[in-house]
Amino acid sequence: MRFIISTFLMFLINLPVSTFASSNPESSSNFLSRVKNSCISLFNKVDEISTFEQVHTNLHKTLDKLPNKIPPVVIKIIPNKSSHAFLFSDGTVSASGKRHSGGIIPTEISARLHDIIDIKATDFSYAALRSDGSVITWGNPKYGGDSSEVSTKLSSKVKRILSNKMAFVAIKEDGSTISWGDPDSIKLLLSSLDSSSSSTDQESVDESYYDVYSTNLTDHPSSKPIKYKTIIGATASLYDDGTMVIYKHKVEYFGSLSITHLSKVLYKLEDIVDISASNTIITALRKDGRIIIWKDPTPPYLLDNLDDVVQIQSNAGAFAALKSNGSVFTFGSSYYGGDSSLVADKLSSGVKTIVATRFAFAAIKYDGSVVSWGASKEGGDSSRVSSQLQSGVISISATDEAFSALKDDGSVVSWGEKLYGGNQRSVAKLLQSGVISLVASSSTFTALKNDGTLVSWGDPFTVKVFRMLSKKLINVKAVYTNDRAFVAVREDDSTISWGNPFLIERLLDTLAMLQKSSKDKDSSTHKEKHSSESYIDNDINN
Repeated sequence: MRFIISTFLMFLINLPVSTFASSNPESSSNFLSRVKNSCISLFNKVDEISTFEQVHTNLHKTLDKLPNKIPPVVIKIIPNKSSHAFLFSDGTVSASGKRHSGGIIPTEISARLHDIIDIKATDFSYAALRSDGSVITWGNPKYGGDSSEVSTKLSSKVKRILSNKMAFVAIKEDGSTISWGDPDSIKLLLSSLDSSSSSTDQESVDESYYDVYSTNLTDHPSSKPIKYKTIIGATASLYDDGTMVIYKHKVEYFGSLSITHLSKVLYKLEDIVDISASNTIITALRKDGRIIIWKDPTPPYLLDNLDDVVQIQSNAGAFAALKSNGSVFTFGSSYYGGDSSLVADKLSSGVKTIVATRFAFAAIKYDGSVVSWGASKEGGDSSRVSSQLQSGVISISATDEAFSALKDDGSVVSWGEKLYGGNQRSVAKLLQSGVISLVASSSTFTALKNDGTLVSWGDPFTVKVFRMLSKKLINVKAVYTNDRAFVAVREDDSTISWGNPFLIERLLDTLAMLQKSSKDKDSSTHKEKHSSESYIDNDINN
């Protein structure tokens, strides 16, 4: 049913103005505009559940493709009467549910929701505590969603937040309290605080009225996480001090919506420099070049007869280890490329780096040539374009089932599954020269050319939306992507984004944090100063 509704909405959204022709061209155009906006809004509602299912099914694979961005996981779920807020491990926040209860976060609020360490809820609002001691609120004003009257007092030095059905109380470092919301509920909350203990450090005091989904992490490092990998039932997290922790999954279900977040610690390893994972196996690369393997229910163990490894790459069912001498060792399912015997002579030396789709591998050699293996239709067989991959390749990007290689002459070569970008025939002339960078979502490639224009190919729905925006996609200086969203940054720093609505939001938040990190400014400056346009990718098949 959702497929039928979505297809109909997509049809309406893309109808030409002439369909509604009348004696007044201007009124026809305005009418069509209103129809399209209504359809887009309705499509959001139709696609909401599948959007979240897709996001959390592919969460770690999804955001692995962001620049300098770790894939976050949900570490806390905070429900109220008609919404849910999701706190991610990178300190960002998303929400789902009714607008009046905080299920839709206003843009000006969303821009400030980074570095969050805790969230509390009333019946219809939320309050988030940032690491700098400030508090951000949204939702129904009568239930504490508006804290503007005490905003100056909540700008710093808040230690924790308490809540009940209709009010919040913030406890500051000096022990003083700041309250807002319903007056009678404030009195009850302050009364319970006074009666519980003179100390604000007791766990019983720090219980939000609806905070029932907090995780149970123990013995986890306090250092910064830099990479996550997920398999069935577990998540591996790599921290910047070289510690790797394997956590057990915990999955909460809300109707047809499922959210995966971390539970207890299973194993803790030291001196790890990189991690990788298939569907069922996690590997860790140690500083000494040895590989540790973990597959439930066995404990982690060292892989025999393999050392001096400098890179470990994985897909859904196999692994490829690059050694310092330029040779490649593979293991896992032969279908996915665990057996590389057919190209063993080409992988015995001179390999620079390895890239993977979900089903195949491609290696770039120091001489600029490419070797591919694994599932043939999903990128493992590059014989169709082999003559173009003999030299000059400087980088390779991968969707789920296709590869695209960027060459030193500015041309691009693609192979693999057509619907995932493996066939670039429709845009071949545009990719013969002038390409300076190449990015890939799960199903679509986008190339940035030296004249500031973009070229996109792969998933038909995403490409169709891209073509609708082509007149605006000029003077582009950078393009970013994750699983199902793209953001183009123009020379004036304005942004145009298209794709999955939820992932557009995540991608824009990421870019804001990257800007904050590089310029040491608050990320909200970018979002308030420059314009941003977002468009829905009606990808109903993903």
